[in-house]
Amino acid sequence: NRGYGSFEDFLDSLRSAIPEHTSDSRTAVNLNEILRDVLDLTTTRMLSAGVSVQWQPQSVLPSINAYPNRMRMMFKALVDNAIEAMNAKGWRERELRVVTRGHPDRVEVLIEDSGPGIPPGLRYKVFEPFFSTRMGGGKHLGTGLSSAQQVAADHDGVIDIDSTERRGCRVRVVLPVSRRG
Repeated sequence: NRGYGSFEDFLDSLRSAIPEHTSDSRTAVNLNEILRDVLDLTTTRMLSAGVSVQWQPQSVLPSINAYPNRMRMMFKALVDNAIEAMNAKGWRERELRVVTRGHPDRVEVLIEDSGPGIPPGLRYKVFEPFFSTRMGGGKHLGTGLSSAQQVAADHDGVIDIDSTERRGCRVRVVLPVSRRG
């Protein structure tokens, strides 16, 4: 029983380890700051995988009304997927490009990788829960992209996969800007 007095004590300990969802409240968010946090969180993983990053933020972005922690989770899932795609055995070109663009009514984020890409027939399927393109990926549940898509939808945004003129994958996230007044 690993030092817990009873099964109830174990459950109480487990419940206390689960973060409360209510701690994140909706606020004006600068996506450049969110993406910078995500890139900082993934630096060690990118370095160990030999991934180089091109970070191209627009200098001034309009704010979006969002849950900051959910935004971090969404973009981390997208960046993690890109790193994983490029980390395939024998894959040499490992470049990640993250771009932000502000428009009067929306903010766009492009996350492009130089990995093998996603076949056109799977571009919508990859957003289904429990779907994974990884062969025998026992440790991968296939929930990252479906969760990311849900976060975008909860913020009245969308995630889609664009074709690129070169190899790799380009994920495009579009989120509406905060309405003033």
